[in-house]
Amino acid sequence: MLCFTLVGKAGRVPALALLPLPCGPKCCGYSMNPGKIIDGAHHTPTYTQSGVPFLRVTDIHSDTIDPRRTKFVSLKEHKNLAARCSPKKGDILLSKNGTVGIAKLINWDWEFSIFVSLAMISINAYSGVKGEFLESVINSKIVKKQIENRSKQGTVTNLHLEEIRDFNIPTPPEEEQIKIANISKSYEDRVRNERHRLTKLLASKSGLMDDLLTGRVRVTPLLDQAQATTPA
Repeated sequence: MLCFTLVGKAGRVPALALLPLPCGPKCCGYSMNPGKIIDGAHHTPTYTQSGVPFLRVTDIHSDTIDPRRTKFVSLKEHKNLAARCSPKKGDILLSKNGTVGIAKLINWDWEFSIFVSLAMISINAYSGVKGEFLESVINSKIVKKQIENRSKQGTVTNLHLEEIRDFNIPTPPEEEQIKIANISKSYEDRVRNERHRLTKLLASKSGLMDDLLTGRVRVTPLLDQAQATTPA
């Protein structure tokens, strides 16, 4: 088995390139096998008006998941599905059909089941991998490039479990993983806030343009005010 580490030498090896190292007690990385990796239900369940949330790829696109806005299955069907795949807090969900490569760390306590379009990555307590770090790495270009190379191009983009298990994941010491995950989260939070601010500005612009074009707001008083405050 080969393990992988991060290297970067200007002019020789691209930054963040993955090079194989002999596996040993101080190994810095490994193939994607932190624990159990399995996908969700292989059949479309019978949806109900209420019950246990049933998550699909579309549900993990947003930053937070509102269990009230998902599909639902009965408790009985959930228990049947959970006998094979039972995601829990601390595991990672990974989209494997349609829009592939979206990773989301499960940070909630409520029970749910998942469709085949999602894979569950259960992190072994002895793997030395932090969930927050693994989520960041899977969502980074390091794994995105591997997904592009491995994904099957057809009518629907599909990523197989064996391909997920074969991902090469750099794994620095746990203390460094925590620092990397925190830095990544801070940038993600900033991007999220800026996008929210941009959305509000675009909405304000749209409303103002509508007011101006329909005559609800007249431009003349604004021009007069601007001219009055302009030095002669």
